[in-house]
Amino acid sequence: MAGNSMPVDLVFSNTLLLGKIADYLKQSDLARLCQTHKLGWQTIIPRLWKSPQLHTIKKIEAFSRSVGIALPYTMGAFWCYGYLVQVLDFSEIYTRPYTLTYDLLAPVFKHCVQAKVVNLKQCKSLCGNDFRSLFLSSPQLCLSLTYLNITGMETIVSHVKAVFKRLPSIKSLVLNRTNINNAVLFIVSQYMPDLEHLEIVKCGQVTDVAIQVLAIGCPKLAYLLIRRCKSIHNTDLLQQIGARSGPVHVYDDSGSDEEYSGYYYCRFDEGYYSDDRYN
Repeated sequence: MAGNSMPVDLVFSNTLLLGKIADYLKQSDLARLCQTHKLGWQTIIPRLWKSPQLHTIKKIEAFSRSVGIALPYTMGAFWCYGYLVQVLDFSEIYTRPYTLTYDLLAPVFKHCVQAKVVNLKQCKSLCGNDFRSLFLSSPQLCLSLTYLNITGMETIVSHVKAVFKRLPSIKSLVLNRTNINNAVLFIVSQYMPDLEHLEIVKCGQVTDVAIQVLAIGCPKLAYLLIRRCKSIHNTDLLQQIGARSGPVHVYDDSGSDEEYSGYYYCRFDEGYYSDDRYN
């Protein structure tokens, strides 16, 4: 699969060789899969999706549903099987010697139209108009998306608002350490009625007013994390929100090195929203 001299027809006429390829795809080391030669991505692997051999790979989801780190760089713009991908996780790329660019990610967003998860945590190189353009160029992905994480991104508020208006299926939203303000959360409350999970940590421009609007616009909200948001002070409001269907836990970190307090409110089944929920 890694050489240019091997005829594709020979591969598909050799049951033993196909079995070896299937075994190769079963292994879970994504970094190793990323090293597959371009010929593999462009000819052999795409044909496997349409071949009965695909059914012998019981754990193919571990490969086809997880995209991240160096994988997009290897695959380039060849996404004939992008419809299989459900997870776009670029949260670790910022630690690598790569630079995420719009040109690199545009084909990914274009072809992975059934992705449910997009994780752009700490992807600070996607600034300016790139963030908005990625989503607006893929309306099908926007409709499919249920999870979005933009923690630490240097976004423009007007661009975030434009994107959020097109994400009606979002159930989980992570906005930690961003410059979002009340206007962004007003959009969330208006256009994301199915929102169940929201995190806003160190979002200093968000006030009690936005939280009150969220409580009305997002009736399914089951997990709300608010910490170190210096403009949120109304503990009674958080208590009232939590009283709708479960206990409230108030977290006070005023004794820490931070100069302001934070609050934590939660009403959800333990373990439901774990960090590896989409793996």
